[in-house]
Amino acid sequence: MKFTLAVIFVAGASLIAGQASADGLYLISDYHAADAGNIASVAISGNDNALSLGQSFDHAGGANSLSIDIIGSLNGGPFDSAFRGMPAMAGLAPGQLLQSGHNNMMSIKLTGSQNLFAVSQVGSYNVVTSTVTGNYNQAAVSQTGSGNSLSFTQNGNGNRLTVVQRS
Repeated sequence: MKFTLAVIFVAGASLIAGQASADGLYLISDYHAADAGNIASVAISGNDNALSLGQSFDHAGGANSLSIDIIGSLNGGPFDSAFRGMPAMAGLAPGQLLQSGHNNMMSIKLTGSQNLFAVSQVGSYNVVTSTVTGNYNQAAVSQTGSGNSLSFTQNGNGNRLTVVQRS
């Protein structure tokens, strides 16, 4: 497997993609990162993983931070995949990782294949920490407001999680 390391600067913001195979990361959109108040670190080992990363910094506080570590294939939202059941009700598309505001933090560690996930955080001081080990899992998380916090683990196959928090 061929590995690449790339640092991409978009309007002053940085996206760091490390250990991504040549065909393992499809950056669907950069979603207009506002400036250096956004930090994204992406490490992927596998094939046909698809993510849509979006961060918007409102200049009212500290940086938004996003960290993703994927080992496996067909994770995120590849090939126009769709959530089924409750995760579909969160209104997010698989592979969508969005943060808007300031001081938001997202950390996703995933080992397995064909896992669908999406996270949206709008506001400030919101935190999502996730560990997924297995295959065919689904997770959709939406946090709006300030000070929401979620930590979850999915172990095994075929698990589904939907969380909507508003403050």
